[in-house]
Amino acid sequence: MKKSLGVVLLVAGIVLAAVGFYQQSQDNKILEIGNLEIEKDATENINMLIIAGVICAVGGMVVIAVGKK
Repeated sequence: MKKSLGVVLLVAGIVLAAVGFYQQSQDNKILEIGNLEIEKDATENINMLIIAGVICAVGGMVVIAVGKK
């Protein structure tokens, strides 16, 4: 039972960390006058998912290691 919980935590942690590296980017038009366009590239990082993913993955490895004893 503990080993399966550890595997679930490890997989969930890897998935969360992978999703955390995803960057959402979009171009925002600030000004448009005739042929002149001024755009700003807005990029967001989801850092909390990376942190939560690492914590889950480490927790899963600890549960697997302790469950083997």
